[in-house]
Amino acid sequence: MFLYKSIGLAAALLVSSPFTSATSIAEFAKRASGSSSGSIPPNFSPSATTQLNVAFQGQEVTPGEHLSMSSVKNQPQIGLQSLPASASSSSLFTVIMIDPDAPTPQQPTEAQILHWLQPSVRVSTNSSSTSSASALSPITLAASAPAQATYLQPSPPPGSAAHRYIQYLFVQPKDFQIPAAFADFGKGSNRSSFDVASFVQASGLQGPVAANYILVARGGNSSTGTGGNSTGKPQPFRGEGAGMMGASRWGWIALLGGLFVAYAF
Repeated sequence: MFLYKSIGLAAALLVSSPFTSATSIAEFAKRASGSSSGSIPPNFSPSATTQLNVAFQGQEVTPGEHLSMSSVKNQPQIGLQSLPASASSSSLFTVIMIDPDAPTPQQPTEAQILHWLQPSVRVSTNSSSTSSASALSPITLAASAPAQATYLQPSPPPGSAAHRYIQYLFVQPKDFQIPAAFADFGKGSNRSSFDVASFVQASGLQGPVAANYILVARGGNSSTGTGGNSTGKPQPFRGEGAGMMGASRWGWIALLGGLFVAYAF
């Protein structure tokens, strides 16, 4: 009898505990919402906790929003709700936009694609105006120097799941220069295999102090390679949510079965 009870209780605890503890349930809830720490973007580094205001064709986007290719044809406007603590109204910033999912989210062998590298961005003098440039008020940002890599329209390949396109804002140091190892990026068609983390380290950029990201797919393919859907909300990586839910259900069954075996004899 003691052996039956021991086996029953052990089976119940071993099978069910990973899915029935309060910690695991809370963690699953965080993953289901797309972020475990409020990071933008979730599940990627580098990330920021402050949202960069980004507007395509005058329409501000929310992090993880699905957009059509036609709506992201032109360079977006960018802005901030408030200046970061490490910057002032006279500070210079650098904007970087990358695609970490090329050619597909499942096999990003060409990532990262550099879609935009704009140094010497500053607070716009039109921030308090009523023009279209102030769509992201109270603080809009504008370039004061040529781009190292001009804006490249997101164009994921046919058949691919939606790609993430991440926009970062960094505080630019006074002695900022494009590192020699990255000097050819943006020239001609040289855009692939960019490494934003290495670039930041080599150039001395601070941050990111703000970030945003969108999801873009060619045609009607709104699925994402990170388990997303067409709601525009970031989702956990493919398979995690479904696997945990299914395992949780069997965990409860195992727990009840184990208790029955343990106390029925």
